[in-house]
Amino acid sequence: MKPLRIALALSLMTPFLASAHGGDHADPIRYRQSGFYLIGWHFEPMAAMVKGEMPMDTKDFAAHAAAVSAVAPLLTAGFANGPHKGKSDAKAEIWKNPADFAKKMEAFQNEAAQLAEVAQVGDTAKIKGQFMNTAKTCKACHDDYRKD
Repeated sequence: MKPLRIALALSLMTPFLASAHGGDHADPIRYRQSGFYLIGWHFEPMAAMVKGEMPMDTKDFAAHAAAVSAVAPLLTAGFANGPHKGKSDAKAEIWKNPADFAKKMEAFQNEAAQLAEVAQVGDTAKIKGQFMNTAKTCKACHDDYRKD
């Protein structure tokens, strides 16, 4: 994706995520849940394409990958100064092991950015491989830092 389009996507999504809870910046749980909702919304059709449950549309896939890549770096703000009180699937281990958590979030962000780049090329085999790499970083974080 062209840098200008990424910048535009970020500029459009950042206010949405920041205001997803009515502009109350005292609700980091809602902020990060909004971001994860967006990630899931875009991941679902990509997974279906990779699994062959729906036809592979490389342009559509690239658009979903670009959105995930744009939202991924925003997620860490929702974990700052925690743990936070409220309904959340986040484990307290996030704040007990901040370096490891940050490393896993960075891995997800890097793999998501790589997915967006690979998706732009349109090579289905490479797209599928990079999607699996990206999904593994999600799982790695969920395994250690998300309640079942």
